[in-house]
Amino acid sequence: LVEHNLPTWWSVSLLAAAALVHLAAFVVARGAGAPEARYWLVTAGVLAVLSLDDQSQLHERSEQLGRLLVTETGDFPFYWLIPGAVAGVAVAAAVVALAVRVRARARALLVGGIALMLATGLGLEVVQGLFMAAGNEGLGFAIGYHVEELGEDVGVILLIAAAVAMTRVSGERGITLAYADQPAPLPEPVPAR
Repeated sequence: LVEHNLPTWWSVSLLAAAALVHLAAFVVARGAGAPEARYWLVTAGVLAVLSLDDQSQLHERSEQLGRLLVTETGDFPFYWLIPGAVAGVAVAAAVVALAVRVRARARALLVGGIALMLATGLGLEVVQGLFMAAGNEGLGFAIGYHVEELGEDVGVILLIAAAVAMTRVSGERGITLAYADQPAPLPEPVPAR
């Protein structure tokens, strides 16, 4: 039941990688003069904070705040989901603000990624909390935990793919990274012999 395990380590690493990829998209978008560049920086920051949160288990420590927001204090162990849902709306808003400004493929990846992350991250935590409240921390709980982690990870991979969809790697004259809306540089003419 402690989240310092291999799936959590993987999630932390994947979120950190997503933050770096979104930061790279910001750099090339800014270099291309794309108006949505700053939104890539915002999502990079959000993903970095999510990575730090996963590592530090900060969201689990907000349980007391969740208990203050409800009058019923039953056996449900995941009261942190109440402030977590508010934070989830903020995260979704940041991603959607970017999604409406990019190409259709990247938009679909961003929306699909954040929807999958939040649906599994918050939704399956509720299911796990119900299992724990019933004293059933057996197979059903374990399956729910792994499906949650898998769904979150696939969502993060979709967010990475969105940034990749908006960038191009060129191998001519060394490796360069360009923004997808930026025209490709023309190759240098080959001198006649």
